[in-house]
Amino acid sequence: MASRGTWKDGLKSGAWTTWNEDGSEASHGDYVADQKNGPWRFGATGGKVVEQGSFDNGRETGEWKFFGADGSPLESGPYVNGLAQGRWTIHRADGKKASQGEYENGLSQGDWTYWNDDGSEKEHVEYSNGRIEKH
Repeated sequence: MASRGTWKDGLKSGAWTTWNEDGSEASHGDYVADQKNGPWRFGATGGKVVEQGSFDNGRETGEWKFFGADGSPLESGPYVNGLAQGRWTIHRADGKKASQGEYENGLSQGDWTYWNDDGSEKEHVEYSNGRIEKH
């Protein structure tokens, strides 16, 4: 994998880009003192963006989105200090909603809703610190 960027005092600094073997962009974003900072995007072979979000001192922060190789949404939700935090939505490959619920400190928390392939509601599951409490 080829890459291009600048160094400052032996640390990655400023804009960096890496490329997949086919020449498409694999990643692009900024470094500050060797830590990812600000918006980043990550691509699969062929150049489709499969992941995008922001970093703060090397940790994921804010809203992140994940996509299939065809560009369809797969997952989205916020991070705080590198951990999933808040409402996340997970989609099937066909774009239909598969599940939705809350994360707290990277663990499933509270009521999660799951849907069938046809879009009808399947079940609610109650989580506490990442463990199922009630179906």
